[in-house]
Amino acid sequence: MTQFRYHNYGRALISFDENRRILGVAGSGRLNGFDQIQSAVGNLITLNHSLTGIQSTNLDGSAGALRGAVQSKQGVIVQEDTPIEVNVDFNAGNGSERVDLLVMTHSFIAIAGGSIATYAVIKGALGQNFPTNLGLSVSNPLTQVAIGRFLIPANAVDHSGTKYEPLKAKVSENQVPFGAESESNLKDLTTGITLADFNRVIRPGIYTINSTTNRPTSATTSWMLMIMASAGKVVQMAWDTQTGKTYTRYTADNGANWTSWNNLNNVDISASLTALQTAVGSLDYPSNVYVTDGASLTTSVGVLDAALSSVSGTLAGALVNISNI
Repeated sequence: MTQFRYHNYGRALISFDENRRILGVAGSGRLNGFDQIQSAVGNLITLNHSLTGIQSTNLDGSAGALRGAVQSKQGVIVQEDTPIEVNVDFNAGNGSERVDLLVMTHSFIAIAGGSIATYAVIKGALGQNFPTNLGLSVSNPLTQVAIGRFLIPANAVDHSGTKYEPLKAKVSENQVPFGAESESNLKDLTTGITLADFNRVIRPGIYTINSTTNRPTSATTSWMLMIMASAGKVVQMAWDTQTGKTYTRYTADNGANWTSWNNLNNVDISASLTALQTAVGSLDYPSNVYVTDGASLTTSVGVLDAALSSVSGTLAGALVNISNI
């Protein structure tokens, strides 16, 4: 067994060790930037760092350009202060949305200046519907890390409808592969606007999302969303930020099919009790209701049951049926 203690007193500076010692702190993958598509000309897509890029300061005190940062599997931190360009194929002739993975490849080489990091796109499989096509992985996990992914619409002959999702670094390989990145998680190709579809958000995390598609109610577009997931089973719990109301729903196939939204606010206990009291009114039960007169008991229970049933949509009406007692 080998124990590694980095930064010990008097230890010689070894560049490879200095890189590796931060792996357990920041993790490998995208740290900042590489978060928004700036333009698309033909198949060439340009990504910049305008949303989460590092704001640096130059020696003269002036503001430096925003930088994107990625950490390799060997702990090397690569920063870019200009946008990167990658080729992404269209999706003509494919009836399903395609998901492509953006990766950075880098290997530590013991030479002055090190080696250049490169960026490329791993094309997703054809004929797979969302979310089956989310199971992409890097082709060489020892030298490649995932930065983001492109979502290319079915039968797309250009990139006008293509979306981009930046991914965040993983400290451990046991983490969920595509971690939540808050409301800036899913971005429109040209505007950077959040991809507004609840059906897309299936990775565990807590999000703020401005949604117009598949939300619990059309009255609100601003939501807090919590995701719990395991083995393809996903639970969404959504909070309406305008009313505070809560909704839940569930999928057993990783988001391919969802149950209807369950409104947890249908039952207003205070209003239900008031309505029940009004419905029951001043029912006067004869004394023999509580004795042995079966007929009278049945009659009285029937009256009470009718009163309860008249409280439409209340706690009493939903949960109580005296005729089943």
